Amino acid sequence: NRGEVMFYSNRNQTYCRYKNGSAGGNYRSPEEYADQPLNQQIDVFSLGHIFYSILTGLWVYFDHFETFPVQEKTLNGELPFIDPRYLTKSFAERELIIVI
Repeated sequence: NRGEVMFYSNRNQTYCRYKNGSAGGNYRSPEEYADQPLNQQIDVFSLGHIFYSILTGLWVYFDHFETFPVQEKTLNGELPFIDPRYLTKSFAERELIIVI
């Protein structure tokens, strides 16, 4: 993983986005794959992938472990399969589905 100091713009009253270059890996956000300016949203996106793995015990796109197919699905906005039966299980599982 990596950390980045985000500068604040007093003029725009917002944090400045930054670029790290295109990234590989299966837990990256669409912005990272597309080499777009980044902000804290990339961490929220990655956290959703971690929640998915905790809930299901699977990689997000378990049918593809290679980076390119995962990158393509992420850039196309495809969501991983979540069995709807999780909504009828425990409170924690149901809330994780809602968060994801």
